[in-house]
Amino acid sequence: MDDWLIQALFTLATGLLLSIVTAILTVRLSLHQFYSQRWWEKKQDQYEKILVALYHIRHIDDKLLASVGVGKDLKPERKEALLAKSHEGSEEIERMVSIGAFAISKEALDSLKRLRAGFDSIRNRINEMSYYEYLEKHITYTDDCISEIIAIGRRELKVD
Repeated sequence: MDDWLIQALFTLATGLLLSIVTAILTVRLSLHQFYSQRWWEKKQDQYEKILVALYHIRHIDDKLLASVGVGKDLKPERKEALLAKSHEGSEEIERMVSIGAFAISKEALDSLKRLRAGFDSIRNRINEMSYYEYLEKHITYTDDCISEIIAIGRRELKVD
């Protein structure tokens, strides 16, 4: 074979090898980025669910506290609907405490556990306080948890 043919084949083989390596690396990096983005979205979705659940609990507590504050009870249908929504929020928090460790940080999980423990502690002492005091404490625990979850979520999702 002529030298120029060997040189041309060598150049072609080098270019082909370089193209294959580049393609493999590009695919691997793209897949890594894709999976990282999907995982970020999964975490963001979990934090959003937690915050929506906490919002429902907080919103209902506000409505109940306002009605107790003015000494006027809510209509039974309205109160039942609010309590059902609050119950949904509480169930979502329980679900996160049970299975959330997969997608949320230990710190966020600990915050939800503190919230649950706080709710349990005031529920166990409900006979020792007025309904107004009970709601105030419930709101305090919820507000603390909301603040913590927002801060943890921002840090974990690298937002801001």
